[in-house]
Amino acid sequence: MKIHHIGYLVSDMPKAIQNFEKMGGVLTQGIIFDKNRSIDIAFMQMDSYLLELVYPYEGSEAVGKALKRLKNAPYHLCFECDDIDEAIQNFVNSGCILVQEPENAVAINNQRVAFLYSSEIGLFEIVEIK
Repeated sequence: MKIHHIGYLVSDMPKAIQNFEKMGGVLTQGIIFDKNRSIDIAFMQMDSYLLELVYPYEGSEAVGKALKRLKNAPYHLCFECDDIDEAIQNFVNSGCILVQEPENAVAINNQRVAFLYSSEIGLFEIVEIK
């Protein structure tokens, strides 16, 4: 599977964007509010990889708890797949736990995403790219 992006928690979105720009990052679109998850998302192109900056608002329990625990840090990898339902089934059959059912991701052109957990890998996301 190809990596789509690296998810990175931030406690201050404008400051994080500014700091990643100083490191050569390019903001690929404006900040997007994902109302379903109560988070702001901004994608930064960093050379050959895409970084997803994620800022949780109050009410974003899982991401908010992760930010409190990890601070400003990478917290998930996102992999591309052709068929999200088949990919989920394969991951679950291999021992992964489905953490979040597939839903449309406003920041990724409304492509379907899901989150899973593996004791060997940790939290990861898959995005269905059609």
